Amino acid sequence: MIVASGIISVDREDKVDGVVDELKKRSIMVDDIDMDKIIFLIEAETVDIVRSEIERLRHIEHVRDVQLLFYSFEDTRSGDPEA
Repeated sequence: MIVASGIISVDREDKVDGVVDELKKRSIMVDDIDMDKIIFLIEAETVDIVRSEIERLRHIEHVRDVQLLFYSFEDTRSGDPEA
């Protein structure tokens, strides 16, 4: 499982609710909102899916910028999270 978190910057503060609604439709978790910034969390099975989802975020109306802050993945080969 890949987990990725980042910040979405929105054009204007009054457009944040619309962007949050779109994120929820895409099953992307919203962790926090601060004025025109949205902190999001994506969980997916592969890096390619996460990469695709982040790229799609850039095309949401009123999104100015998307920054990836953190990503992590579990090693599914051994079942050991420390591997």
